[in-house]
Amino acid sequence: MSIGIIPNETLFVEGGLFLVFMVIVNYVVLKPYLGIAKEREEQANKTLQDAESLMKEREALLKEAKEILERAKKEAQQILDEAVKKANEEKQKILKEAEEKAELEYRSKVEKIKQDLEEQKKVLEASLDSLVEDLVQKVIKG
Repeated sequence: MSIGIIPNETLFVEGGLFLVFMVIVNYVVLKPYLGIAKEREEQANKTLQDAESLMKEREALLKEAKEILERAKKEAQQILDEAVKKANEEKQKILKEAEEKAELEYRSKVEKIKQDLEEQKKVLEASLDSLVEDLVQKVIKG
């Protein structure tokens, strides 16, 4: 069984031309394409690394923001507690001053009332003495 193909010099020429064509295609098409593909892959890897570093930076910033927020909350609570404490101290001071003032006023009023009573007592005693004298005079005259 013969297929009817006889190898001759054209086969070798065509083979050589095919190899030359492959070399040309390799340098003109394949190497630039592979170079571009490699660049894109490197660029994609760089972008991926940048994204990962940005994620780590984001996480660090979030952690720092949370810490700052916690410190701010603690400071705010401390300031609030201090303000409440000062307000209570001021309230106690004001109440104490008011009580002292009321006590002084009460004592001065009581003292004034005592003085008024003493004066009224003296007036009544003087009045009583004069009434007794009048009564004694009337009884003696009478």
